[in-house]
Amino acid sequence: MRPLLPVLALSVALAGPAFGRVECGDTLSNEAPRPDGAVVLDLSKGRLAAEMAVERAVADDKPLMALVRQRTEALREREVKQAGARPREDKRTCWSRFVAARFANARLISVVMNDRMEIEAIGRSTLSADAVLWDRKARRALKADDLLILSGDARKALVSAARDDLREQKRERDGREMDPSEASGFLPDDAPDAFRAVSLKAADDGADVAGIVLHFDAGRLGARMEGDFELLVPSSTLRPHLKPDWRDLFAKP
Repeated sequence: MRPLLPVLALSVALAGPAFGRVECGDTLSNEAPRPDGAVVLDLSKGRLAAEMAVERAVADDKPLMALVRQRTEALREREVKQAGARPREDKRTCWSRFVAARFANARLISVVMNDRMEIEAIGRSTLSADAVLWDRKARRALKADDLLILSGDARKALVSAARDDLREQKRERDGREMDPSEASGFLPDDAPDAFRAVSLKAADDGADVAGIVLHFDAGRLGARMEGDFELLVPSSTLRPHLKPDWRDLFAKP
């Protein structure tokens, strides 16, 4: 079996708040955070200048790390192909991926993979996110419907809570009140990608889960310049729709 990422050069970040090897000028790639002790993988290939920083909590879990590499490899090969097809004057594509654990206990670890990508000379940037909810006991990734009973009414309640958070975030970002019908236009009850990327938000005590977070790429819920969105569905909304095995994990209202 060939390695998932055969050309990766692995190193350990010793210090520094930003990526140091992806040199694409003044791009978002150079602004990605990297904590001390992160494992750094060089993903550069052809006209794609890229690297991935992985928190130790994720990197040290070998089956989870294998899944992160697999997902990253698929995206990497797509971007290598697209970068090679662009005119030479577009120069390189700069890509950084930061992989962090948002919540972890003995049973679960919730991982978010944030991407920052920009094409030199064009200035077009993309901000996106993927997420993995990893069952440490079963050694497999979970989907939202592994935790939740996503019936029609349940889905409606959860998406409605996410829309409430969207309106609140829009208010904070834009300083204006977003009409409920506008929010529904961006995120209807039956949006097929509502639960595409789901992570867990830790409660203040760190032991319980305060809710689930739905991740949306830049441009999905508004103008691309607004960036990506993370919408919270609190435990108080989730609890009636949780499968019995997972109810103790979520904080009680």
